[in-house]
Amino acid sequence: MIAFVESPVQLLNTLEWARASATGDELTVIVLSPTDPMSRGQLRRMAELAREEGFSVRWQEARAGTGAPLRTVRQLAPLLRRAERIVIGDPFSRYVQLLLTLVSGKALTVVDDGTATMEFIGQIARGERLVRWHRRGGGRGPRELVLAPVTAAARRRLTPSATRTVEVFTSMPVTEVPEGITVTPNTFEWTRATFGPPTIHEGAADMVGTSLVETGVVDADQYIEAVTGLARTHNATRY
Repeated sequence: MIAFVESPVQLLNTLEWARASATGDELTVIVLSPTDPMSRGQLRRMAELAREEGFSVRWQEARAGTGAPLRTVRQLAPLLRRAERIVIGDPFSRYVQLLLTLVSGKALTVVDDGTATMEFIGQIARGERLVRWHRRGGGRGPRELVLAPVTAAARRRLTPSATRTVEVFTSMPVTEVPEGITVTPNTFEWTRATFGPPTIHEGAADMVGTSLVETGVVDADQYIEAVTGLARTHNATRY
């Protein structure tokens, strides 16, 4: 089994899936490294944690120059063909979609990646093309048109069939589940067992943020204003 991850949260939830499914010894995690320095640093730390827990982790410089994609596909193709199950963190990733076109008939697992997980399930249920919610409504540019066959092929790979099972491992509330997709709850068992229960401060709250500012979806000033207001209202002391 192999897993493709591109962010710290995807790697975390892959470890959670491996713990819940008791398949840690059989899983190789492949990090398709991003270019953003902060994300790379966070991923390296998560990769260290995974290795300390006995997981096999392979760091792939998938975006290091113009020749990197072709080199990555060539290097990973044998692993893809041998794997009985493929675990992915982002079904909307063009890189992951490209890799999925190389194989067929594999069991697939999609692990949590925030609200994108629910969006993925909804689009599969409605028979829509795979596109992130904040990119809807606009026309498809030249790059999207070139990659359209890849996206279409990946969507077929991610749709359950008589020869292919699809599992979604998530902590999100899922109400619309297409026939053939199995939803497995993510209870963060690995995190709880590894780090123990959090320290609770009486009368204080923790605030969980989002990376949507980094990706340009949410305006930074408005986000800071909202976080400040919520922190004051709910006495949030940790972010």
